[in-house]
Amino acid sequence: MNPAEADKRQNEIYRKMPGEKRLKIALNLTNLTNKLMIAGIKDQMPGLSPAEIKKQIALRSDQ
Repeated sequence: MNPAEADKRQNEIYRKMPGEKRLKIALNLTNLTNKLMIAGIKDQMPGLSPAEIKKQIALRSDQ
């Protein structure tokens, strides 16, 4: 299966899911993205305070 076929199949699966399940998946992906962003910030700029981390999140989210 090539990437285009996989994408089409994934979309078919999502369309058949109840809205609540799709929402749960979206929220889980958002949470994972946020955790990865925070981990990246901490790795690139060790020693930042929680307030400084929030500022970095805001800066990266606005881009």
